[in-house]
Amino acid sequence: MAELEGNVLRPPGFGPTVTFDHPEELLASTGHGYIQKGGTVAAGVGQLKVGDIVKKTGSGGKTWVKATGVSDAAAQGFVRNAVDATSEAKLINIVLSGAINCNVQALNGAALNMTTLATTLGGRYIPGLEYIIF
Repeated sequence: MAELEGNVLRPPGFGPTVTFDHPEELLASTGHGYIQKGGTVAAGVGQLKVGDIVKKTGSGGKTWVKATGVSDAAAQGFVRNAVDATSEAKLINIVLSGAINCNVQALNGAALNMTTLATTLGGRYIPGLEYIIF
């Protein structure tokens, strides 16, 4: 839709520049196949970024929370969509297996040992490609 400025209608391409950041993609490749599951993040967990490590919790294991660290034996998957669950429970997508891009902000900025993380999840880390395949 064109923007109106007073009585002037600007032609396409000559308006103010609108920039936005593309959402990060967690999957490095879909050629390896992947399993994704929907879930609910417990209220009060806080902000979850793309690539945060999560585990099941609660009665019957129906809600998800952040895993405490790389060596957390209960770590089960990665968050695929960022949410803010500070005040209420939210729906998220969790990748339970596949080829994961280790260059997403949550993984790259946290200075994690990717080999240990991959081993915890039952997979392997490929350092040249920066992938975790599990």
